[in-house]
Amino acid sequence: MTWLVFTLIATIASGIFGVLTHAGQKAMGDSANGQYKALFFAGIGYSLIAIVGSSVMLTVNGAQWSFSIKGLGLGILAGIAVVGVIFCNLFSMQPSL
Repeated sequence: MTWLVFTLIATIASGIFGVLTHAGQKAMGDSANGQYKALFFAGIGYSLIAIVGSSVMLTVNGAQWSFSIKGLGLGILAGIAVVGVIFCNLFSMQPSL
């Protein structure tokens, strides 16, 4: 049942992400490129959580720092998929598309 709690948190976070990204886009003051600027900084925040958070969890759990090629590739593809979702989210807020 724990998975349900995390699924709800992810759903709420997605909604908050959309609101914050849109607000950031408007706050950039650049109507042509504001969404990309907002995405740039969202990517920095994402990277901080993904890299620092995962590193801390791996260290705390005593994980070996070796990775299989298949696992590495699938992890990178998962990251690309997430960025695809983020791009679509940004494009959905752009009135000219």
